[in-house]
Amino acid sequence: MRMILRALLGLTGLILALIGLNTAFGGMATLGWQFPRFDLPDTSVEIARHDSNARFFAATFSGMAIAMALAAWRLKPFASVAIAFLLAIALGGLSRLLHPGYSPISDLALLPSLLAEIIAAPLLALWTYRESQKP
Repeated sequence: MRMILRALLGLTGLILALIGLNTAFGGMATLGWQFPRFDLPDTSVEIARHDSNARFFAATFSGMAIAMALAAWRLKPFASVAIAFLLAIALGGLSRLLHPGYSPISDLALLPSLLAEIIAAPLLALWTYRESQKP
């Protein structure tokens, strides 16, 4: 079972790192790796500020995802990082529900991500915790 967990942590971490890099390098418009790229007017200072923040958080997200992927290689030393990152993902998923006027539950394109965030991530965190406590 530990090998399956390690494979899931490694694969999930690498996929999430790529998702983060999509925004870190492409900004709010992204590089288009997940969804079609859209144009933003680059003349607005407000949009530039939001874009800068999006790039910062996306790169931070990628760094945490890489640290989580390292748990596939060395579970015990990186388990707490993986758990913290997975629980942060769950919190982020729950925050999607706060968007006024938009329901990710009824958006079939976003629903799989939401379910992965609020159900799969905490379960993977729990599994990681349990495995990291074994000798």
